[in-house]
Amino acid sequence: MSEYLVSARKYRPLKFENVIGQEHVTTTLNNAIQKNQIAHAYLFCGPRGVGKTTCARIFAQLINENTHSEYNIFELDGASNNSVDDIRTLIEQVKIPPQIGKYKTYIIDEVHMLSKSAFNAFLKTLEEPPKHSIFILATTEKEKIIPTILSRCQIFDFNRISNQQISAYLLKLSQKEKIQVNEKTIQLIAEKSDGSLRDALSIFDKIYTFCNNLWEHEEVSKILLSLDVQFASQLTQHIIKQDIHNCLIEVNKVLDKGYDGKEVVKVLIHHFRNLMMLKDSQTKTLINAQKDILETMMNQAQKLSNEQIILALSCLSECDINYHKSINQRFFLELCIMKLCSLSKDILKKKLLISPPKTKNTEINGQQSDKLEKTDTEVPKKMQKKVHVYEKNPINSDLISITEELHAMKEENATTISKSKRNNEWSKTELLNKWHLFSKKLQKKQKTNLHNMFERYTPVKRNNTIMLELVSLSEKAEIEEIKLELLSFMKQELKNDFLEIILNISKEKKKNMLHTKEEKYAYIINKNQNIKLLKDKLDLTII
Repeated sequence: MSEYLVSARKYRPLKFENVIGQEHVTTTLNNAIQKNQIAHAYLFCGPRGVGKTTCARIFAQLINENTHSEYNIFELDGASNNSVDDIRTLIEQVKIPPQIGKYKTYIIDEVHMLSKSAFNAFLKTLEEPPKHSIFILATTEKEKIIPTILSRCQIFDFNRISNQQISAYLLKLSQKEKIQVNEKTIQLIAEKSDGSLRDALSIFDKIYTFCNNLWEHEEVSKILLSLDVQFASQLTQHIIKQDIHNCLIEVNKVLDKGYDGKEVVKVLIHHFRNLMMLKDSQTKTLINAQKDILETMMNQAQKLSNEQIILALSCLSECDINYHKSINQRFFLELCIMKLCSLSKDILKKKLLISPPKTKNTEINGQQSDKLEKTDTEVPKKMQKKVHVYEKNPINSDLISITEELHAMKEENATTISKSKRNNEWSKTELLNKWHLFSKKLQKKQKTNLHNMFERYTPVKRNNTIMLELVSLSEKAEIEEIKLELLSFMKQELKNDFLEIILNISKEKKKNMLHTKEEKYAYIINKNQNIKLLKDKLDLTII
């Protein structure tokens, strides 16, 4: 019985031209080899399963001209070799030149898993390694790598592989394996893989184990528990007809087959997004679907307005976010579907939120408006201004912009809030009492360092401002972290909403704490000169 190899290993590319979807990386690396411009350190970043380690291995073979390269390629896992000792062992190995070939290549996968101390131990070697050593670091989380490492590497960002590229590759693979499968099924696998070719190949192997050489679309859909565009299209047809009952029946069928409710939301989001794309000729080219399905989608897009599609996407997005938080997930999904069936009714029910002031000569919707019950002198000034606007620009629709009304409301609220703010007088004694009270709160929260600072420093009162002189930037940074909490506490305790807190760094180089032994010795001598005499007489050493 021959040894079984998964497709990801069996069909792993051995040349740059066989790598899928990363032409910008493979072309650059190829040119570097041909021009002999090989850097000492590279960083390959990107999602899982897109070819980072594969490209690293191909590059390592090519720089040694494929001669005994297996002896000069060393792969390490950053997750399991992340300590300082592991990096020190690596640094010692790097010093040994290759016995065969020109370069020794070290591929460190998941490099972001290294500890901070391991990164620091690695810095000098990474910047100036021996001429025979090349480092290729690979990671899925570039943001976790410290900037000093990034600055020492040539960085290559790998792309997520498109569904079209994955589908084309899997179709070629199915032909090699003599599998009978249609393009729609392959497209479903590509969508499920989420841009990772390795994930797509893992799914490919799983389906091959179950279905052998004949793949039926319904069977594959059940294995993946993934709904296709056909289901979304059929459900959308019921939504357009506002047929709530048939929608619920369709949803009930797929849930009873074992599909997750969130999969229904996911496929509908994708479908309605595509409907919006089909609204414009420029975005239409972004849709990749079969001809018959594309025609159905075009008809659906014409029957729905932009506003309806946007409302549908908003409703589905809310359902997607809150689905797992819901106690009754099935009902939550059904409620979302009911809302989708009522989209057109919601739009028709939109009413004017704030009615415009009525004038003598203004016609709204072709009908004469009633006379104003109040004279202009009785109307507030800001309303008089709005009456003038409506007289100049009569409105012929039930739906109007309410920007001006909201702006006026905002100004009125701001005035009300400013009038309701507290502005009580407070003394320095009260300030110090509240300051020590806040310090005790910090002590209870076991924030010892901050508590000590609050005990050490005394704030100064200047009108409604609390001034605090600090010694160092580090102390200022610590207090900045709790500044909002402190300000809220002081406003509440002193009953004054106009308080401010200003932190300054003292220009005088005075210190509140003694750190080094020399500083401590100088401080003791300043207090008692006899200490120096004792040290000199007995020839003592400061420790």
